[in-house]
Amino acid sequence: MPTYQVFVGRDRLTKEGKQAVATAITEGHVAVTGAPVYYVQVIIHEVPEDNLFIGGKPFSGHMWLRGDVRCRTPEVDGRLMTELVKRVSRASGFDRAFIWCDLCGIEPTDIMKFEAVFPSAGEEKAWYEGLPDRAKKAIEKIRG
Repeated sequence: MPTYQVFVGRDRLTKEGKQAVATAITEGHVAVTGAPVYYVQVIIHEVPEDNLFIGGKPFSGHMWLRGDVRCRTPEVDGRLMTELVKRVSRASGFDRAFIWCDLCGIEPTDIMKFEAVFPSAGEEKAWYEGLPDRAKKAIEKIRG
């Protein structure tokens, strides 16, 4: 499951803005990778403005997305980052130039969710079918 952490200055996003950013990231990831929507986890960290620095100088006018995702090709990663930045900019009002995105590739064998080691891309259906019933029930609540 991809986990996206969003670091942004405190009070730069409203509750609705946070929801919009989480939705933008989720939908962007799904659109580019084809992963199931319930794979995508988003955590938003609000950072006091005086704790944000670039080049050793105070700078709080940006948002940083860090995604821990299954390893993919450089081309797919580039499309994914571009799509995420575009969608998050639209959702948040942040200028695209100040939404920075880093993807950190993780091998599926190094990820465990719902008591199961994560599948390779394309093997999601078989992985889901092998999950315990309680995990499937939790996933169905996420799906809605």
